[in-house]
Amino acid sequence: MKPILTLSKQNNDEMLGYLESLDFTKVKTRYVSDGWSAISIQGYGDKKEDILKPGVLGSKTETTEIIQTELYNQKELKPLKNILEEIPSTFERVRIMKLNAGTTIQKHTDRIDKDFVNGKIVRFHITLNDNGNVVYFTWNKKDRTSHLCETSIIYYLDVVSHHSVENKGLTDRYNLVVDVFVNQ
Repeated sequence: MKPILTLSKQNNDEMLGYLESLDFTKVKTRYVSDGWSAISIQGYGDKKEDILKPGVLGSKTETTEIIQTELYNQKELKPLKNILEEIPSTFERVRIMKLNAGTTIQKHTDRIDKDFVNGKIVRFHITLNDNGNVVYFTWNKKDRTSHLCETSIIYYLDVVSHHSVENKGLTDRYNLVVDVFVNQ
């Protein structure tokens, strides 16, 4: 994980309270049995449950049009729009990922999405709340490196390489995950 941009500081308390009131959609993967879920802000469907991408992980999504969901203009999510305005790129999917306390996502890659493999898109992570006990791991061949991610910083994660994350904290972690089209 590589920090690439420090964001303007903002108060996320109202937004986090709102997020806690929402039903998140379980992420279907073999790398965690339960405790990892998401909502869509922008993606391949107009509902917050439309977290998948066409042709990836058995998605039944047929549209190839990128659409903002009903959450995009929620006043409680204004801090998210402020974050997105600071990223100088065009967005593909924009999701909020929730990792429950005590949950581990095992070592994996996201090579199943060929747009990462061919360099068309990259993934940024922005931690929205920090309990001090969420650790990301990345691998360079056999060497594992741990990363603690601070709020208000955009991190680039090479999802074609192996990575994992553990929430050893007592609270759920919310992360803004933004897939962007590569530009200069």
